Amino acid sequence: MAGEMVTFSSNGGQCQGYLAKPAAGGTGVVVLQEWCGLVDQIKVVLERLAEA
Repeated sequence: MAGEMVTFSSNGGQCQGYLAKPAAGGTGVVVLQEWCGLVDQIKVVLERLAEA
């Protein structure tokens, strides 16, 4: 599974988040960046969570 950065509309503007979806399909997990950014370790945790 490989997650991806996504852009979506929010409150009349554009926001970014990281989308991790399970390989078998189904519901994914979207996480918005914190002030310090979205580090690789968090992306790995999100991909594990989505797969679970």
